[in-house]
Amino acid sequence: NEYSGAPQVTYSITVNTGGGRIYVDGSPITTTTSYTWQSGSTHTLDPDLGYSPSAGTRFLFSSWNDGSTSDPRTITVTADASFTAQWTTQYYLTVNSQYGSPSGSNWYNSGSTASFSITSPVDHVNGTRRVFQLWTGDMTSTSTTSNIVMNGPKTVTAQWQKQYRLTVNSPYGSPQGS
Repeated sequence: NEYSGAPQVTYSITVNTGGGRIYVDGSPITTTTSYTWQSGSTHTLDPDLGYSPSAGTRFLFSSWNDGSTSDPRTITVTADASFTAQWTTQYYLTVNSQYGSPSGSNWYNSGSTASFSITSPVDHVNGTRRVFQLWTGDMTSTSTTSNIVMNGPKTVTAQWQKQYRLTVNSPYGSPQGS
């Protein structure tokens, strides 16, 4: 066997997904993966910006363990190295209500407090109206505006009571009870 040149130098590169999804040279990974790459080769680490591992949960890329915020990040292999993605976890709040212009459905950072609300009463202009009673679901409250800590995906639903207008008319006296 004839020796045909210097041996190829390779290094071990570990990519820790930090729970999210990263495209390494275009191929997705969701768990820590090690690669053996040639010295001087270049590779792309591209965090999936809105990776959702389950309904109502998503990860937003924030930085790499060395402080870099490059997205995507191109690396040139010169030594053994490890890259860990760091993420901001967000959870979705679903605010359900048939009436009262519900607001607050949105993504919120993990641990933050989300506000949600409806307007009440809702007049149907036909002698009926809906009056808010309480929130049910992941929390209970009788206030039209309320808050919830977002430590996971949450759903709240407004419960309403239907009311009817009573009109008392009489040509005599002073009718009451309307």
